[in-house]
Amino acid sequence: MTWPVAKGTLEKLGIEMVVMKSSHSRGWKDEISYLKKPAMHHREHLQKILDKMQEQFEAVVRSGRGDRLATKVASYTVTPTDGTAIEQITETEPFNGKVYMADQAKALGLVDEIGYLSAAIESAGEIADLSNPKVVRYSVRRAPLAALLQGRQNDNFGLNSKTLDELQTPRMLMMWKAR
Repeated sequence: MTWPVAKGTLEKLGIEMVVMKSSHSRGWKDEISYLKKPAMHHREHLQKILDKMQEQFEAVVRSGRGDRLATKVASYTVTPTDGTAIEQITETEPFNGKVYMADQAKALGLVDEIGYLSAAIESAGEIADLSNPKVVRYSVRRAPLAALLQGRQNDNFGLNSKTLDELQTPRMLMMWKAR
């Protein structure tokens, strides 16, 4: 879980943010705010949420992979570059947040085979005993403004950032009259 704290940057730009909260929720409404570092009670609350999410993730993976999952305990020393204390870390692979390459994921039992989407579709069709599997891909439908901010075209309106630039008004035009 990360978010930037831009308070100092905003002050340098001469921008002051005003935050108002209801009287009954003053301690929690801006728990995750880019305007300030989180208070200790916010950090503790968010840590509990993250730990619970990790527990749920591990339970799902353990249940789904069963005996194919190969976990191992690993220990190492972390030496921060900022001069803070050296820390000894003990963790269980593969539940440590590390990115694994395909061959490592297979060795840990996270995947059965290494391949491309087409192979996965073919395998799923064979398991389901389908001769011609039909694949339906769902996608998140983005609002026009969100699509524009990401530089993508929104097919619903035929808008993209170039079209929007061309439609801006008012626009200065220079006209030349030939004599």
